[in-house]
Amino acid sequence: MTEEKIELFRERVQPQLRDYLKAAHIELDEDEFLTTCPICGDTAGIMKDDTWLCMHCNRRGDLLDYVLCGHPNMKTREAVRHIQRTLGEKILELDAVNANDLMEMDFQPTGWLIEKMLGKGVYILAGASKIGKSWLVLWLADRVSKGEKVWDFQTSPCEVLYVSLEDTEQRIQQRLGEVTGGEADKIWIATEAELLGKGFEQQIIRGVLKDEMKLLDYDTGGGEFLLTLRHPYENTAATEGYPPNVKLCEERLLPLGIDLRECKDAGRIPFADESFDIIINRHGDFFPSEIRRLLKPGGLFITQQVGADNDRELVEMVLPGAGKPFPHEVLQEQRTRFLDAGFEILQAEEAFGPICFYDVGAFVWFARIIEWEFPGFSVDRCLDRLLQLQETVEREGKIVGTTHRYLIVARKPRQPDIDLPKQ
Repeated sequence: MTEEKIELFRERVQPQLRDYLKAAHIELDEDEFLTTCPICGDTAGIMKDDTWLCMHCNRRGDLLDYVLCGHPNMKTREAVRHIQRTLGEKILELDAVNANDLMEMDFQPTGWLIEKMLGKGVYILAGASKIGKSWLVLWLADRVSKGEKVWDFQTSPCEVLYVSLEDTEQRIQQRLGEVTGGEADKIWIATEAELLGKGFEQQIIRGVLKDEMKLLDYDTGGGEFLLTLRHPYENTAATEGYPPNVKLCEERLLPLGIDLRECKDAGRIPFADESFDIIINRHGDFFPSEIRRLLKPGGLFITQQVGADNDRELVEMVLPGAGKPFPHEVLQEQRTRFLDAGFEILQAEEAFGPICFYDVGAFVWFARIIEWEFPGFSVDRCLDRLLQLQETVEREGKIVGTTHRYLIVARKPRQPDIDLPKQ
């Protein structure tokens, strides 16, 4: 698919942003003016020109940008086909690639769940009835959850969700005893679920958060994301340190019964030891030792952060040589911090996605509001380079940069580590 065809497609489907959101079962308010930002998960507004604008990270784009930002590993032509299928369009063109071009493409290595046997993705296990398919899958779940070999193949240990819609809990209980030997604390069982594309994804996201759990959102901002979780207010707490946001939270969260406390120091959060089952944090500071103090044994810390390489191409376009404001916000370094604090790492991933500007004025506004990434930026100081960017817009239609995000899900051990010094 040529760049020209992609741009024509972009223009054609831009007015169908709302149709796509509804077809993809992405949250959309009753008036169809608010949705979810594909980058940070916060509230995004739908503008008169059918673009979306995030109220938290200030990202803006059209329908194609929405899909690419939400699927950072997806190629543009793949995003086009995804949109077409979601909207129910008939695809008339065959996507063929030249063999020489294919051999020159760079692909990420396969992420193996079971080495050289089962990678990340969707698989169908088919066979005659009553030959042991469900037994096999339950056995695989047990091996992966314990990090034990499957025959001679290594596994990547992780927690496993086993969804069996034709079984009962009693029947699975009997099988678990035989398959696992009585130890199965990293396997989760479900016998009922919504259909894929009809709510199943949301069930998985919220699956770890049970009503009786105590939840803390540290650096909640205005509480927008926290409220989308719909967690029982009596079991919900939040902190915020930015005065305008504190005032907003006092008006929005306190009347609901949410325990809100003002806090500007991530190393001294004003709650008692082992108060929470889950702590979430998006784009806020954190200290693993303090998180460990606050979590109950077995509790989870889930954080999504802006990485050190965020928007670096954009910064270089106007301020070449400017240093990174947060050079230590690197997945491997932060992962090590949690390991050193005695956590188990359940998930550690990072993503790089596109960020596009279709006029220089929008770029200037963006650079002014996140001054920590663009130190000393001004129109007068950077005028010559802004004129070059204008030429880029006129020639290519947009200015393109790269966002950097990373995700860590860490768990405090259920049993204390006697070798770990107290912090």
